[in-house]
Amino acid sequence: MIERVWSFSGGSVRHLERLVRADGAWALRTLPARFAIIEHTDGIVVFDTGFHPQLRHRLTGPARLYNRVVPWTCPPDQAVGARLDQLGFSPADVQLVVLSHMHADHVAGLVDLPRRPLALTRAAWEHLNSGGRIERGRHGFFRELMPDRLPDTTRWLDPPSPSGRLSESTEDLLGDDSIGAVALPGHAPGQVGLVLQPKAGPRILLAADATFSRDAVADGVPPSSAFIRAVFDDRAQTLATLARLKLWMQEEPSLILHCAHGWEGPAEGLIAGG
Repeated sequence: MIERVWSFSGGSVRHLERLVRADGAWALRTLPARFAIIEHTDGIVVFDTGFHPQLRHRLTGPARLYNRVVPWTCPPDQAVGARLDQLGFSPADVQLVVLSHMHADHVAGLVDLPRRPLALTRAAWEHLNSGGRIERGRHGFFRELMPDRLPDTTRWLDPPSPSGRLSESTEDLLGDDSIGAVALPGHAPGQVGLVLQPKAGPRILLAADATFSRDAVADGVPPSSAFIRAVFDDRAQTLATLARLKLWMQEEPSLILHCAHGWEGPAEGLIAGG
């Protein structure tokens, strides 16, 4: 059972609003790099890990260009380890770290969670280990941000193909239907989100980078074509996922769609529980 759900900014990045939604303003937006800390009766579950101050020093060779090209920042008190400490937890309290996909702003904080059990898709892991280092780096994938070898306890996620009904599209993670993995193809190979059912309140869909704007999904406005080409892996799958998100929101009006980089709503704090 989920007692509380917290959303935190693990740093932030700057993008033009016009890129994130095709009808947006020509103005820079500061977008949070959100991750979630989920207090479950079986222990703490962390969804993604945000940026991390050490990212600037952990990338070597050509990979260092990422720090010059991507306008990111992450103060030490926003790192996932610091956020856990702020809530009175330690890395040892984390029972599972679910990774939506392998981009740097979602895995850099793993440095604070050594040897914790991981959950991810094989497609995400295989993509991270395929192709050349330079090509992977151009798209924000860096093998050095992951453990040298995955823990023996790694769980390979395999959610069903997403359908018109959200309840039929999830893979139960903890055996009580409180946390379900859902496939969100398009942005990165093997990307998943989490569907959360707190003990009180509406369901929450942690949508990772399936969209950068909750309001854009509701309005039916996609990202700009240039943004899709730059940061999304598959245009057709991206648009299909956006349409599916809108359908799920329409079918379940109380559903809280929570995306990693959306500027709408609070970037930090308690989003479920009391």
